[in-house]
Amino acid sequence: WRKLTDMKNPHEERLLTPLEVAAYLAVNPRTVYRLLKEHNLPAYRIGGQWRFKLGLIDAWMRQAQADKYRHREKVMI
Repeated sequence: WRKLTDMKNPHEERLLTPLEVAAYLAVNPRTVYRLLKEHNLPAYRIGGQWRFKLGLIDAWMRQAQADKYRHREKVMI
């Protein structure tokens, strides 16, 4: 039998902690928790702790930027 740790998918992303996400986004950790409370940040709750996939955080940032751009276009028209 192989250990579960030996069976990891090489394409699987490492899960980040709220502090790591705060550092990545260059924000205060309280901002991460506020966004979680507002259900505005993609996250998973695992064993009572929040975890994040970097790819989902990047997609969330791209979407937020696109929404901001679309909002500006509507205001200018």
